[in-house]
Amino acid sequence: MMEAKFFKTHLVIVEGETEEGFFTAFVKDKKKEAFVDIKKLTLPAREIEKRINEEFLNQYQVVILVMDHDNNPDNRVVFERLARNYRVVVADSNPCFEAFLLFMHVKQIKHWDCSTSDESPQKMILKWYLKKNPKYKKGFEGGVAVYQKYKERLSSAYAELSNRRRPPCSNLYDALQLIEFIGVSTPPLPDFKTVANS
Repeated sequence: MMEAKFFKTHLVIVEGETEEGFFTAFVKDKKKEAFVDIKKLTLPAREIEKRINEEFLNQYQVVILVMDHDNNPDNRVVFERLARNYRVVVADSNPCFEAFLLFMHVKQIKHWDCSTSDESPQKMILKWYLKKNPKYKKGFEGGVAVYQKYKERLSSAYAELSNRRRPPCSNLYDALQLIEFIGVSTPPLPDFKTVANS
């Protein structure tokens, strides 16, 4: 008797080991390994775009690209082109993945002024995040540890940010929610009492 082969439906492309660890831990925690592949690609945005169009869209129903914006105008052009395809979800962290992590401390951030600094936004964000989390380590294991630290906080952080305005990293939250609801016929309805009281 021949065994049926199950093809995974979603591909998450990441560019860094921290993001790879974070998304691997998230997919495992949500029990979506049967649906989701994770691939780390350290290529320029245009090369990744080419592989998505010529290779990955032939293998998967949905491709989720998790990539730093890095304040690179070329990346923005590629992201905008890819986002026109309904099967591609562009989850760019603006300007870097640590900004997404930093928004977990949203209640503690009162004012952010980078206009007086000569440092890049990425360096400033990383420095600020390290003040809050001195044990933070980049890399695969660091990404897994960060997910474990924030997994209970993800949905409430997203709700808090959504009540203000779309934050720079909100499409990362959208990608996480998309993965979470793979295989679920109807996503759960929000608790309107909680939303109204917050």
